[in-house]
Amino acid sequence: MTTQEDITDSIVQLPDILNLAVAENLRDTFIQHLTVETRLTLDAQMVDTITTPCIQVIIAAGQSLEENGNSLAVINPSPAFTAAFSDLGFTDFFDKWSST
Repeated sequence: MTTQEDITDSIVQLPDILNLAVAENLRDTFIQHLTVETRLTLDAQMVDTITTPCIQVIIAAGQSLEENGNSLAVINPSPAFTAAFSDLGFTDFFDKWSST
């Protein structure tokens, strides 16, 4: 049984540009967090550009974490980060994971 003490808090600072060129590295970073008991927090304050592939990676990671009893949170979402989720119709995910 997992206790509160067994859960690790991890914060990932997202870069200013999240596009196809960084999607694979972002995925690899998230995979590291899927194998441990974790609360993964994404700090999105520096994001100026985010494209669909990175949004897909974030959503997949969040869903995988939740399926394994873990959680994802987004803090300090930049206007570009917020707008990208809204523009693609993913406000439900954004609202669920955002602390704002």
